[in-house]
Amino acid sequence: MFGIGEKDSDGRQKRIEHRGRHLRVSRTGGVAVREQIRVAGVNITANSKHGARVSTRITKGTNAGFQNGNFRLRGRYGKGPTKLNLSKSGFSVSSKNALGTFNWMKPNRSSVKLGGVQIRGKNAAAIQMVYAIFALAAFVVQAAVVLIVFLAQMLWIFLQLLFTFLCWLLPILWDGCCRLGQSMSAAVQAGKRSKLMPLAEALAADPAHGLSKWTLPELEAALIDIVTAGGRGQPLDPPFDEILESIDVKTAADRLRVLLLAVARLHREKTDESRLVPLFLDIDEKCVEEGGRTRLQDTLLADYAAINKLGFKKDQRRPSET
Repeated sequence: MFGIGEKDSDGRQKRIEHRGRHLRVSRTGGVAVREQIRVAGVNITANSKHGARVSTRITKGTNAGFQNGNFRLRGRYGKGPTKLNLSKSGFSVSSKNALGTFNWMKPNRSSVKLGGVQIRGKNAAAIQMVYAIFALAAFVVQAAVVLIVFLAQMLWIFLQLLFTFLCWLLPILWDGCCRLGQSMSAAVQAGKRSKLMPLAEALAADPAHGLSKWTLPELEAALIDIVTAGGRGQPLDPPFDEILESIDVKTAADRLRVLLLAVARLHREKTDESRLVPLFLDIDEKCVEEGGRTRLQDTLLADYAAINKLGFKKDQRRPSET
């Protein structure tokens, strides 16, 4: 009879009251008998508690009329939970929520329904304000969680992009640094070679050692011995030991370079150019077979290539070892 257990469109307990065709019983309105008829588009209502009312619809959402001789105007516009309200006193805005309706401009016209009991006026406004505070706090917490999750996702995406970028950039930087180091080392060796070249030319022309009289096979054997044995720090066969002692430079490595430059210069004068590259590769292969090239062997091979003006691609030689 009073709608106990029945739910409204929002799933809440309906207002506890009895609404019959001619009888209405509620907590706030008490008992009232009413009758309503419609004549020529005008609604005429008689209520034992509120008297007589005559009303009609002016436009969609707007009704006007008289109740007990007083003019009444009521309008409600808009879709969704927030609507624009019209009355004789002006306009107001109200929003529907889980408790009821809150009037933003006229809070005392708010309503709250708790367990089917309807509350209006100041008490409803106070309850709505408390609800709004808790709802705002919940919204702030929810927004903070969403923001933290969003920032975490953005940070993860940024780290992935950064990792991908570094994986792309680091090999390029490493290769560039290696190339720069090789270029600088080659420039230093070229400068040193230019300083040693006069000594090598003098050694090649010195009749005391007779290098200019050596045959082509003797020169090639000498080049192989200088690079493979001397470049690994092993003693050379006579007469190389005596020749090295006669070279006036500070280090044993530079003396070995002067000897190689002298022999390579004489070899170039006596051989055909088609023999230069095969001999270079043969010497390089012997160095690798004996355990890999040393730094000094790399330098000696570079001196040989410079004397003979040889150029090599990266894949034509194996990486050096120390």
